[in-house]
Amino acid sequence: LRRKLAERHATPIAGTEDAEAPFHSPDGSWLGFVARGALMKVPIAGGVPIRLGEAHGAGGATWLPDGSIVVAPIYSDGLFRLASEGSAPDRLTTPDRAAGVLGHWWPELVPGTRWVLFTAFRTPVDKSRVGMVHLETREVRWLVDGGFFGRFVPTGHLLFVRGQRLYAQPF
Repeated sequence: LRRKLAERHATPIAGTEDAEAPFHSPDGSWLGFVARGALMKVPIAGGVPIRLGEAHGAGGATWLPDGSIVVAPIYSDGLFRLASEGSAPDRLTTPDRAAGVLGHWWPELVPGTRWVLFTAFRTPVDKSRVGMVHLETREVRWLVDGGFFGRFVPTGHLLFVRGQRLYAQPF
């Protein structure tokens, strides 16, 4: 749904039926989402949805300033990068199965950097880890053990969840 701030009611965005895991382009003109086995994008103002690639889960995605997208296309794998116009996915991360990692989820670009935050998901969820991967070198740095859903906030903090609580730590 979209709603102008001056209006009271929201209207559906055509082509987003069954959509999950929404994310926006950096300029706010596009909406990305996963639906019916595909990673899609559609203009916020309306138009025809465009298929970018396969996605069989809603593990999240983040749109980068260069137009590429980092996505978790299935729950049981790592993160991949593809051009916003669609391309062969380029692997960024591989889950450590020996450590019980089920998949890498919820990517988010750290603004002004070449790093993407993500969660290495394990069960129970409090055994997960928050890390970040460098977009060029693919170096992974672990930031939080026993937390998940890491998000950077403009105050310079990393937010994450542990148990039923939200935590913040300097980034």
